[in-house]
Amino acid sequence: MTRSRIPKDIVVLHVAALCAFPLLLALTSAADTQSTNDSAAADARILRVPEKDDQIISVRTKIRHTTVLVLPPTENILDFVVGDSEYLALTGSANVAYIKPLAQPINTNVTLVCASGRIYAFLVTEASPPHLVVRIERPKKKHSNQLPQPAFVSRSQVDGYQLAAQQAAEQAAAASEDARKQVETAENNADSTVAQFRADYPTTLQWPYRLERTAFQDPFLVEAMWRDDRFTYLRSRAQETPALYELRDGKPSLVAYDLEDNGLFVIRRLLSDGWLQVGDKKAKWRVVTDEP
Repeated sequence: MTRSRIPKDIVVLHVAALCAFPLLLALTSAADTQSTNDSAAADARILRVPEKDDQIISVRTKIRHTTVLVLPPTENILDFVVGDSEYLALTGSANVAYIKPLAQPINTNVTLVCASGRIYAFLVTEASPPHLVVRIERPKKKHSNQLPQPAFVSRSQVDGYQLAAQQAAEQAAAASEDARKQVETAENNADSTVAQFRADYPTTLQWPYRLERTAFQDPFLVEAMWRDDRFTYLRSRAQETPALYELRDGKPSLVAYDLEDNGLFVIRRLLSDGWLQVGDKKAKWRVVTDEP
């Protein structure tokens, strides 16, 4: 019986393959382990927090890293508040905020005030691995088990609705009438006050100022000077606005005034003796309280 012989080179290849198979298994296992570790590390840097009332969320951060705070999509952040702005920068818009450490150590708080009235609070500390993304997830609302509304209602219910509507209309009409009467009363009082002021105001006017003749000439062109019980008034047609001075304790004092478009000077106090001045030219006035 004849036996076939296997060539030596084929035998060597089979032996090499058998020796390499355990090494291949080891490399594959190591790669899978590394992939799992990388995935776990990535998950540790992403924090998902179910939204609750009155909660304080702890966030890990690290220098040279930025953490993104993502609120529910319906939120709109109005105010960004950070406990210590020297150690932590806080910016953002819409429903997203960004925190970036500026110095060490980091131990402060962040508050986000939203247009909805909700306030989100975070306690930020330095730790590894840092959270790169923090998502606040709002639970989905469950469908209510309310029974369907009836397609028909009783006659008594209809009568009740009509009575309520009639009462509401009567109350609205009464409120409107009250408002009209209040407006009418206020207008009457205002008219009466204005009429009384117009009647009384002329009695408060006084003309105690006596001006030099030069005050009525160019460049001053003063037309009149008077006062009431509060202010002093001077009317002038001067092309160049004069400065006003008053003698106070024997020393000249510059007078502040409001100038109207019609040339009326309004000084918001009662003046004593003084003068107008344009350049080197002066025109004095004096106060005479008692006429002979």
